Amino acid sequence: MVVTHHDFLADRTRVPPGPDRGTLKVFYGFAGALTAQAQIAGLVLDDTYAVELTRLRIGRRLNGTLAYFPDCSWPEVGRPAGYYTDPVISYVWGAGPTAFTFTSKSSRTPPATYYDLVLAVGGKFADDGSPSSEEHFYLQV
Repeated sequence: MVVTHHDFLADRTRVPPGPDRGTLKVFYGFAGALTAQAQIAGLVLDDTYAVELTRLRIGRRLNGTLAYFPDCSWPEVGRPAGYYTDPVISYVWGAGPTAFTFTSKSSRTPPATYYDLVLAVGGKFADDGSPSSEEHFYLQV
């Protein structure tokens, strides 16, 4: 999986707080709006997979809470550290989509900063393997 259509790259290694993740892709959000996109490749017929967006509720990390609600079909899963997934269970390679877009808005205006979010993909190979991949990226508000 690869995060795509980002706005720019940023290296926040010298800007605390938060872990040193080096240079990451950045989506620029207006008053908490987010559109994150990912592309999946390399699976074979009958592999199953789902995509997840997480770390939207991250407590006091990075100067405040980023609490989002989706204005798309991705369901929210988990409490209190919710995340969003598409689909709820899984797609089958060859029949399901290979590109994913998550669009949402903040229920309030979060503090202006960078937020460290994650898009991930996981599933099950038809030959009994269990693929997974994740990519951290920043949302700059």
